[in-house]
Amino acid sequence: MLNKSALPILFVTFFVFFISGSANALGLGEIHTSSKLNEPLRATIEIVGAADLNENEILIQIASQEEFDRLGVSRDFLLTTLKFTVDLKASPAVIYISTDKPVREPFLNFILDIQSPKAQFLKEYTVLLNPASNNP
Repeated sequence: MLNKSALPILFVTFFVFFISGSANALGLGEIHTSSKLNEPLRATIEIVGAADLNENEILIQIASQEEFDRLGVSRDFLLTTLKFTVDLKASPAVIYISTDKPVREPFLNFILDIQSPKAQFLKEYTVLLNPASNNP
């Protein structure tokens, strides 16, 4: 049985390990797009916890067909044309997502597969593309 005076020390030790572990974890923020419907996609996602990594240590790609099926998400052909560029020198660090051709669908729903020495995980994103304004 634990001594009652040891409980605060145990709690603080657990808290320090929990905080330090999560502070070093790699994560992704929300997606932000500057594109409109019928334009090439230009979007960014903030990278969290990548301070001690370099661009070659982070692999970003569309998840496999099996992962899309497992999660019940449709894997449209357009998703195979997405290009990903990691920029850890930006502040904050970001992933640039782009396409060469215009996106004709009003929304994209996709799953990213992220791999690094710190973490490996999947994250789903949905992008809504508004029509371009006709106002000058």
